[in-house]
Amino acid sequence: MKKIRFIALLCGLILTLAIALPSCSSGVATPAPATTTPTSTNTTPSGPAILKSINSLQAGMDIRVRDTRQLDITAIYTNGTNQTVTDKCTFKTSDAKVATVSSAGLITAVYDGKCKITVSYTENSVVQTATVSVKVYSGING
Repeated sequence: MKKIRFIALLCGLILTLAIALPSCSSGVATPAPATTTPTSTNTTPSGPAILKSINSLQAGMDIRVRDTRQLDITAIYTNGTNQTVTDKCTFKTSDAKVATVSSAGLITAVYDGKCKITVSYTENSVVQTATVSVKVYSGING
């Protein structure tokens, strides 16, 4: 008789656990879902996209003489969005004897030295500029 009561008690305990922890396949209890109403979170950009700044992933670079590097320019907007605008920028070197830059943003190292590449982008009468520092070297170790 004691065995039957023990088994019944054990079955009741197992049944209680099975009801209380229905998603407990890993041995960790999952809390019941919250009963509060969630607030709406807008993850899409809001407001007009006004040009805030431009950014180059290559803020500074070392290039060996005769090598080239392509600049990639991103426009950053006030509403949190961004887009690649390299093909719409203008580029200017501070010293063409050290490095040249094409209208597409391709830098070519010419001679040992340092120079700066100035990048400009205009959109809706808003002008933004960025500067990239370039060091050109001819040796293996720069």
